Formats: sequence, structure tokens, C-alpha cells
Amino acid sequence: MFTEYKWFSWPKFFSVDELRELNNVFSQDGDKNFFDVYAGYGTTSELTINLKSVSTIKKTSWQSCKSLVEDIDARVYLTNKIKYGYALHPSSSDLMHNTYNKGDSYGWHQDGSNNNEYDLKFTVVINNSLQSYEGGELQIFQQGGPQTIKELNEPGSVVMFKSDIPHRVTEVTKGTRNSIVYWKDGPKFT
Repeated sequence: MFTEYKWFSWPKFFSVDELRELNNVFSQDGDKNFFDVYAGYGTTSELTINLKSVSTIKKTSWQSCKSLVEDIDARVYLTNKIKYGYALHPSSSDLMHNTYNKGDSYGWHQDGSNNNEYDLKFTVVINNSLQSYEGGELQIFQQGGPQTIKELNEPGSVVMFKSDIPHRVTEVTKGTRNSIVYWKDGPKFT
């Protein structure tokens, strides 16, 4: 589904059994010692503000999840082809599993790359929570203000949006929110 706010969603794309399989991949193959890039701003001489408060971050290789995510990835490619026409590289990047406990959040930010060869084109988020939670809503900043992407609130749902759109995850107020994120990249914008 395409929305006027420039995100695409696939409600309940993954079944509960498929979510369990995905979660199992991260439990077995996920790099538990992974240290994510600092998400904040400021220099060492200034007060630095960390935008990211996530209880657990794990990453795993595309190959580990390929059979489970290739159907949604094909839809992401097709959506890009129809709506944007960006050149995209074949999927090969790592996937990240984020666990947000009560009180966790991720402030306003944009996804990007410091690589000289490519730019991030799209961010893809999968709600892989198996239990209910409150708060932890994904919001994008567009059309003059924050827009909550309610389509992601259902477990198994997937959203895709341009990586350069400012977005955040609001504070989780009850329970635990889990999400899997990956990015589609392509040649540098010129």
C-alpha cells in the first residue's frame, strides 16, 4: 500500500511462525557482540546527545535470513521500480534486530552511509514482536510534522521508506518491541 506520506506497507506480511523463524536466526546466528555506530550529534568538546536507547542490538548476514526475507525484498525491488526507478544493488547487507524495552526509544535521525561508492536508498522495517507492547511507534517527519506509521504496529507487518526521511521510534511505555531493519543501497546520487 502506498500512502500520501511516501511510505509503503505490507500489513501482516509475515505469519507468527515465520516471525519465530526469523527470531530464531538472530538467536542462533546473530552477532551478540555487535556494537552499533553511535547515533547522536555533537563533538567531543560539546555535550553529546545519544539519540538511541535500545536494549539489545544484534546483526546477522543476509545469507542467514535470505530464504525468509526474499519475498518481501522482491516487493521492495518492485515498489522501487514502479515508484522511483533507483538503481539498487543486490541485497547483501546485514540485517539488524533491535529490542526496545520499556523506556527505550530512538530519536529523530536519518539513515545514511559514509561510503564513497553508494548511498542508502530505502529503509525496510519488519515488526517481529511476538508479544504486545505499547508506545514504540515509528514516526516519520514529513508534510510539516510527525506522521505515525500505524501500519507497522501489527506484528508481521513491514514498512519501507526513503532512508533520508527523518524518522524515530517513540518511547516504549509497556512491554517489549522488536524490529528487524535492513537497507537497500545503490550507486551514489549525483
